[in-house]
Amino acid sequence: MGQTLTRTVVLSSVLLGCSSEHDTRASRQLVNTASVPASSGVSTSSTAPKEALYFGAGGPWGWLVSLDFDLGQGARYQPLSVVRLCRVRGDSAGNVSWSSVPDAGVVEQFKGTLDPSGLRGLITWVEEASARVTSKVSVDLQPVSANDLSAPEVSGLYSNLHYIQRSGDLTGRDVLILGLGPRPKILITRYEGAPQGPFVVESLRVSGDTLSGIYRMARVQHFTFIRRGGELHTLDGGVLQRRAGLLDALRPKPQPPC
Repeated sequence: MGQTLTRTVVLSSVLLGCSSEHDTRASRQLVNTASVPASSGVSTSSTAPKEALYFGAGGPWGWLVSLDFDLGQGARYQPLSVVRLCRVRGDSAGNVSWSSVPDAGVVEQFKGTLDPSGLRGLITWVEEASARVTSKVSVDLQPVSANDLSAPEVSGLYSNLHYIQRSGDLTGRDVLILGLGPRPKILITRYEGAPQGPFVVESLRVSGDTLSGIYRMARVQHFTFIRRGGELHTLDGGVLQRRAGLLDALRPKPQPPC
């Protein structure tokens, strides 16, 4: 599937990225009652922001999707390279679909339904040349409200990703924080040669600046981070720096055309 494909790594797009003042202001406005089909059961208003966020699980992976039904575009968070979504459509019955920009000759396609409780459906990856389905996964994503998000200076992408030039391997972790409140939302990616994940954090405990919880790979993984300014510190002395704000983490770099 798309999350685990080994990719050509352009480190400038992965290791750069302090969020701009514009992104800090915009992240305060992210709510889920935006840009959805009028009859999908989710209320909208003329003052609603453009992007609607959905978060959840599908297969062993975690998912974060941003959709803009007005523009017919969106993005899906993925380690190393965000997936740009095109032809984002929703109809009066709540049916939703999208198709991604091709990646190595493979297109991501989604068909599902949207209602006030969330977005559900099937994602398939299809070879453009042969129309052969290479993989598929069912997803169940919940809407992300403004109350689910942490303050802009806390939410975002933290990373200690390191490229080993001699072997061409990647090591380290990415931690994408949406919120640390009553309904915490965090994705963790492990790099052991290639990206594994992202995985949804479970059983998160927040005590002051200390975050601890688990995520599920082949075995359950436990973690503890201590938040210090714009960094997450591990108990073994590792440091993950905040590389991007939440909106930057969902913005394809460079922007491929739809």
